[in-house]
Amino acid sequence: MGLALDPGIAELVWYGTEKLRLRAHLTYGTSSCPSRSTPYVGGFSGSQVCRDDGCIGVMHEVYAGTVSRLSQSSAAHEIASRLAYARRIVATQVADLERSRRVARGMPAKPTRSDGIAGRIIAALTADSPSQERAVWLTALFRMIRGYACRDQRTSSEWPLDMWAAEKTRIDGHLRLVGSTGVRAEVRGDIANVLTTSERIAGRRWVIDTILHPLLMVRVPLAEELERCIPAVESPLVDHILASQVQARFAELTAAGLDAQSAWRRSVRDITGQEPVDEVWTVLDDLDGHSNARSGTRRQATS
Repeated sequence: MGLALDPGIAELVWYGTEKLRLRAHLTYGTSSCPSRSTPYVGGFSGSQVCRDDGCIGVMHEVYAGTVSRLSQSSAAHEIASRLAYARRIVATQVADLERSRRVARGMPAKPTRSDGIAGRIIAALTADSPSQERAVWLTALFRMIRGYACRDQRTSSEWPLDMWAAEKTRIDGHLRLVGSTGVRAEVRGDIANVLTTSERIAGRRWVIDTILHPLLMVRVPLAEELERCIPAVESPLVDHILASQVQARFAELTAAGLDAQSAWRRSVRDITGQEPVDEVWTVLDDLDGHSNARSGTRRQATS
């Protein structure tokens, strides 16, 4: 930080970047920020852990951007509360950083947008709905599905069925026993409806890239899991998402001319980062639907 530190701006930045800083700590296995007061204010320079994990680096970046924006604004001296203006700048800086980091991880910059492809899916959900009430619910669910899949600090890859059941009741006014098996099945059916319509309009790859892949991969371990790094994901969902991605990658590679055995190994490596355990002919029927290709593949792989 520079010598002419503004303590008020530093405080705004420190607390305004709390989520980004915690994410930096979690990446290195630290479950919480050890610095309980703002660095550079009152003679405190911050914890060494905060420096090592990049927590203070986040503060530096946002502070520098905020001060720069304040100095460049010709209207800054006319604003009644300089700190109120700075608070808006900090919020914008944080949103921009979150967006750029989502993009860097291969996720949508604005996951809940309603134009473009998403707008076409919303139009289809509305057209397919038997009532305005149903259309409003499915549109809201489509937004929540995308937002939840790309939400940072999420500790589970399971859909929040009970929360969404309560939201559905708020929208349509029909009483539901939230938490019951039947209500959860109802919401699962609505989610399946949204995903099926999305795939019909935008294609399977869009659904995988925008929803299913982030749902599985964007997850921060719980504090007690940090040492073990064991994902708290039920295997059926994991299997479904990974199988879909492997199948899509396999189809791309074979369409490009790669033989089935090589395509199988590469698609598994690309999606999971590991070598496949089974040979391709044990899953070929599921991958491409050619039930009579197994023996030919075995001959090709062993020749």
